[in-house]
Amino acid sequence: MRLAALALLGLLIGAAPAAALTFDAPAAEGAERAKVPPPKQKRAANVGQKAIDSLTVGSLKKALTLTRKALKLDPDSPEGLFAAGMLLLRNIEAGTAEDPETERALAGALFRRLLEIDPAGMYAAIASSAADGAPAQPVLSDPDPPCDEESQAHWNQAEAHLAAGRHEDAVVSYDLAIRGCPGNARLRLYSGDAVFAQGDLGGALLRYEAALSIEPCYWVAHRFAGDVHFQSGRPLEGVGSLVRSVACNPWYEPGRRFFQDMAAGLELPLVWPPERGPRITNDGGKLDISVVNVEEEHETASSAWLMYGLMKAGLADPDMAESMAKLLENWPKGVSELSPLTVEVTSLALALEVFRDESGELTIPEHPETTFWALIAEAEAADRLREAAFFLIADPWLAPEFAAVAATPDGRDRLNLFVHNLLLGGGNLVPDGAPSGGEDAADEVTSPEAAGPPGGTDPSPSSPPDP
Repeated sequence: MRLAALALLGLLIGAAPAAALTFDAPAAEGAERAKVPPPKQKRAANVGQKAIDSLTVGSLKKALTLTRKALKLDPDSPEGLFAAGMLLLRNIEAGTAEDPETERALAGALFRRLLEIDPAGMYAAIASSAADGAPAQPVLSDPDPPCDEESQAHWNQAEAHLAAGRHEDAVVSYDLAIRGCPGNARLRLYSGDAVFAQGDLGGALLRYEAALSIEPCYWVAHRFAGDVHFQSGRPLEGVGSLVRSVACNPWYEPGRRFFQDMAAGLELPLVWPPERGPRITNDGGKLDISVVNVEEEHETASSAWLMYGLMKAGLADPDMAESMAKLLENWPKGVSELSPLTVEVTSLALALEVFRDESGELTIPEHPETTFWALIAEAEAADRLREAAFFLIADPWLAPEFAAVAATPDGRDRLNLFVHNLLLGGGNLVPDGAPSGGEDAADEVTSPEAAGPPGGTDPSPSSPPDP
């Protein structure tokens, strides 16, 4: 039976037992904030922030020490609570948690306490989405073509060695498996973990890149390569890898969380509104459109969401699509059953019309609840509405069409540019016809300390190296 592979972030913690990641349970719901003097609260916040910064660059041993120190100073430190919850979730993801369900429940409790203590804080949005842990079933599955029986036996043995901390033996077994199953990107990825565990960052990166030479849009491999870049003191290359990790899978929550942590830690301009659209259900023929409640509503934005929800629900229903299409100008004749992506793009474009003034100009006022629609307007102007649907709506029904886009070099270019230039760049999409620079364009990141492209490009080999 195949053992759970140790993901890179788990390996960064080292061979410590799962008990090493146990934190005290937070205060019960409704309990008063811990009575800690303000100077001590401030010190805990500083230490907790350093823990989060360490998480951002992959220094998890340091993050663990700082997190415990922050929570000891102030058990209700929002920064400490956030760091503790993230460490627990990443331990679960790595496959090193002794009791995943217990640790997942503790992480959820820590996040809920953070939301109770600091609901408007900078980590509240991420904590809210992670309060119940990561989704059990991924929307996109890892590329994992079958291997022959002998190669699979070597793979299983390699994972047993890795789980037991026998890293050199794990590399030997992985290489035997690779010889018999050279086209499996996941196998290459896991072999890199065993090399990384020995402190060979360059060797690990070569193996992650070998996985990417087989599957150029393998989101986990891009994320692990980013971890190596950060550990090796190449933050700009690291940012580029994390951009590609997110661009290759909008539903890869660990990659998205790490991407957001990275943007916060490096003070990069991230524009990614938490709203992902209304929830639409059809119960016995009764249509229910539920918009996420917000503290400060905006009437036009609410109208746009309602229009989006109605159009999506109607166009997605074959019995209603044809009659609805007759109400729309320039609608292709004979169209009744639409693909999910066409439904999303059409619904977003029609909802955007709510913001046009009497002269026909699109005018979106600045407001916390119009940020989403400002991004949609920017995407429409640059012919990027399908990418906006993938990342800002991220409905799982889009997964097959997303995979088809991500399978082509041009599609990956568009996805990378959308994440880098709009979500990370703050609304600066490259218009059609402008040079994009290919898949390496995602590396051209500007930070407060440095401007311009990093010192190198993606050195992914054209074919996987033999072990």
